[in-house]
Amino acid sequence: MSGSRRRHRTSHRARLRSGQPEIPVKSRAKLALAYVRTSTPNKSVAAQQRALTARAREWGWPKSRIRILDEDLGQSGLSTRRAGFKKLRALVRGGLVGLIVAADLTRLSRDPTQLAAFLKEARRTRTGIVVNGRPLFLNRQKREGTQ
Repeated sequence: MSGSRRRHRTSHRARLRSGQPEIPVKSRAKLALAYVRTSTPNKSVAAQQRALTARAREWGWPKSRIRILDEDLGQSGLSTRRAGFKKLRALVRGGLVGLIVAADLTRLSRDPTQLAAFLKEARRTRTGIVVNGRPLFLNRQKREGTQ
């Protein structure tokens, strides 16, 4: 194995260990949305907002491109009438979002059909999703010779 190849592998591992996987520059030029939803309003909302914003910064988004969507506080994840979730979907469909950060998947939706449709939209528009601090999927640009 050549020395340059070995260095590349080492730097890639270090990048993954530090929580900074390769994210296309094109994605970072878009918005990062911190989606906050609680079924009952509580005091932990502000802490959750700070934590999700910090998570987006860890993934490389500048403060100027991070938005908090917290319009669905006190609403059930089974509801299809959530204004914040509708806004989130519209922004994703419009290709304006590079990353969505949520505490967990149930914050996005508790309806499996609705969640599956949303995840499909996110994947189609190459929107990364981070839940519980881990990437659900981060779409990387295809490299030559790959499918």
